[in-house]
Amino acid sequence: MQTAMVITHGSSQSVQLPEGFHINGNEVYVKYLGKSVLLIPKDADPWELMADSLDQFTDDFMRERSQPLQQHREGLVA
Repeated sequence: MQTAMVITHGSSQSVQLPEGFHINGNEVYVKYLGKSVLLIPKDADPWELMADSLDQFTDDFMRERSQPLQQHREGLVA
């Protein structure tokens, strides 16, 4: 895994991305994902990014999963 340099400027920070991690455009969306920080190019289509990421799951992803029993719930009263 490659690393990047974090540079502090007063109360702001910037990240110097290594070669191969070029971001097109001048702005990104920034989001916390647990303890990680996710950068999404502002000009990217988030649905396309999500669809492209689906190919990265392995064939055995969730082959076995424990599904809880279905809960009995009362219907809504009209």
